[in-house]
This record gives sequence, C-alpha cells and structure tokens, in this order.
Amino acid sequence: MTCLELDKFVIDLKALKYLIRGCPLLQELRFTNFICMECIKIVAPNLCHLIVDGTFKSLKVINAEKLVSAVIGLQKPVDLSVDVSHQDRLGVLLQDLASSSKLQKLVFSGHFVKTIYGIVMPPPTFEKLKNLDLSSIHMNNVDEFCSIISIIQNCPAIERLNISVSTSKDETDHLLEYNPNLVLQRLCYANVKIRKGSNMELMLIEFLLKCSPILKNLSITPSASIESTFTKPVLFELVSFCRASQNVKVRFLPPVSVSRDSSSDESSSDESYSAADESSSSEESESESD
Repeated sequence: MTCLELDKFVIDLKALKYLIRGCPLLQELRFTNFICMECIKIVAPNLCHLIVDGTFKSLKVINAEKLVSAVIGLQKPVDLSVDVSHQDRLGVLLQDLASSSKLQKLVFSGHFVKTIYGIVMPPPTFEKLKNLDLSSIHMNNVDEFCSIISIIQNCPAIERLNISVSTSKDETDHLLEYNPNLVLQRLCYANVKIRKGSNMELMLIEFLLKCSPILKNLSITPSASIESTFTKPVLFELVSFCRASQNVKVRFLPPVSVSRDSSSDESSSDESYSAADESSSSEESESESD
C-alpha cells in the first residue's frame, strides 16, 4: 500500500505507529479532522506527500527532508507557550522542511501560521521552495498580519503564491509595518482571496505589489459577503498602490462564497474560506483592473 488516508478518527499513537510501520512502501499520508494533544510521530522512509489537518500540539516526521509536498493545517488554536518540548519539535519540523531540496509545494492553513510565529525563533528560511499556499489564514490583528509577512519573506525563491485570509475585524488603530527592503525576486503569480476588503487585507496586497519586481499576474478574489457597492473603494485603493513590476496585471475575479469555520473556537463572526480547493490558477483570464 502506497497511500493511507485517515479522516475523523481518534488517534491511538501506539496503534498508529504499528499501522504506518506495516506500510513500508507508503508514499502518501493524509490525517484530517482529528484531535491529538500529544506529539504525532511519523516514520515512513519513502513518504513523498503529507497532509496533516486537524488539532494537534506537535508533529515529528522522520525524513521530512524527503517530502515533495506538505500540507500542515491547524483547525483550532492551541497554546504552546509553556510546552517547550512541543515548540522544539515544531521547530525541528520546519527546519527539516526548509532544508529539503525536494520540497516543491508547502501549504500552511488555519491557525498554524500564527501558532508557530514567535515560538520558532529564528524562523527558518525556505531557500528553494517555489510554491507556497497560505490557506484560510486568520488575520484579525497586527501579530497575525506579521506572521503572514514573516512566512512569505522567509520564502525568497517562491514563484507562485496562493493566500486566502479570514478577517472578521479590522485593526485600523494600529500602524501595520513590514520590511520595505524586502524583495521577492522570483514571484510571478499570486492569488489572494480576501474576506472583507479590510485595511490589513489591502495592505497585504500592497506588500505583494511593492516587493515583487517580476510579478506578472495578481488575482484578487473577494468573498460573496462583500457588497457590490464596497468593491469600488477597494478598486480605487488598488489603483493607487505602487508596483515594483510595471507589467503586472491585477485581476479582480468574481466573488466566491464563504462557509463558517465550525472548527474555530473564536467569535461567531470568524469565518474562513474552504481549504479544500486552492487549485485556481493566477493565470486564468478574467476581467482586469490595471
């Protein structure tokens, strides 16, 4: 057996260990919709593709540097401030992924980015990563905004970037800053799904335009909850943004519906995009605002 998928299950770490050990040819592993407050250890020497999307404290993947693609999603926030061992394991996991010469695509989703931001110091640099997805990322305050910027700036070689953000409020009374000297030298295609057209969402778009000198296409997809009358101010903002690339085409795509994130224990207004499909390409031909 080369593929193992477990969904909505209760983890028995000992049973899981023997199950994986009994699949020596395992190349693809998917754990979704689960809860585990202990360290999940995965030993699969031939593993190429990994999806872990649930609620957990830490993850240890032996031979993680051999992965071709990795999806790591945290459906509910977890507090690791006093769990040094869990912090260390996540730090090792990120270092192994960052050092991989085979990793082609990396996806972080849900609460994972803001959970690791600040506890894994210094954050590793993904020198060779070309495709980065940040899916259903919560961005309701300055720290969460900075965590997204931190992940992006530590992937200097990315050529394609997909981001979908879940913003339920806008922290307009704070000045949002990032390193103005940062340059994403290889980013060509970016796709950003926004929730409200908030100040932080627009600043994220402005950041990408300012820091990407060879950017060809930037696609922006609003949620269906943004009223049509609200899109005009957003478009005016986009036109005013400075662009490092003179050839970039900014596409404002038709709205998509959002579903309530039932896994979140935050406020009821905290909604997110579905993480199931991030396959839409930034190269699609749609109506443009240039």
